[in-house]
Amino acid sequence: MKIRPIDKIVIAFLLTIWIGIWLGYYFFIPGVTYNYNNTANILQAMIHWDAGWYLDIVQHGYHYNGNDLLQQNIAFFPLYPIIMKFFGQFFGLHNGIATVLPALFIGITSIYAFHALAKTLLNENASLFATAAYALYPGATFFASAYPTSIMNLLVILTFLSLRKKKYFMAAIATGISTAAGALLVFLSATITLVYAKELMFKKNIRMSSRIAQLILLGFLSISGIAGFMLYQQLAG
Repeated sequence: MKIRPIDKIVIAFLLTIWIGIWLGYYFFIPGVTYNYNNTANILQAMIHWDAGWYLDIVQHGYHYNGNDLLQQNIAFFPLYPIIMKFFGQFFGLHNGIATVLPALFIGITSIYAFHALAKTLLNENASLFATAAYALYPGATFFASAYPTSIMNLLVILTFLSLRKKKYFMAAIATGISTAAGALLVFLSATITLVYAKELMFKKNIRMSSRIAQLILLGFLSISGIAGFMLYQQLAG
């Protein structure tokens, strides 16, 4: 069976991540890890830093004690905790399956999605080079941790793929979901809203009221994730 070039890139990504984690854990001074009961040592190397806050959200929900001098878990967005909560119902939170593997699987999916996007812009060799650069850039380390990085990247890539195909409302839905993972994605919301506004300007035989309604609907969809999160915090607070 012949291995495709894109598959070789994914294999290189997995090997690089695994070797990096193994070397980092066993040969360098460990960083601050999230000490989760019954978690294997190698998985503790992948569940660290802010991942502890995401796990806290999964276990205890959002809470705020009123002390602005202390870090609170309400600063962390809900999309990846929702994913962990879902898989945790089936596999539990003690073995890494529900915490690390979803991010890894989504990260791998994002590599294939990136290649699909790159092929719409570049020739095959250039698209493979760009995909390799994406798969092996330092931030890809978070594809193997309990972080929302992989789901954010995948949704951004799907947004751009939808824009390339002029499927603006699909792009808005992907962007809207992504805003439930991080605040920076609202800039993507603004971008696709402006792109769609420009598209509507050149459409003929569409009434102004219809254009405005479509633009408002698309704009709302593109911020639906963060809007829902803000509404939840307002009602829960």
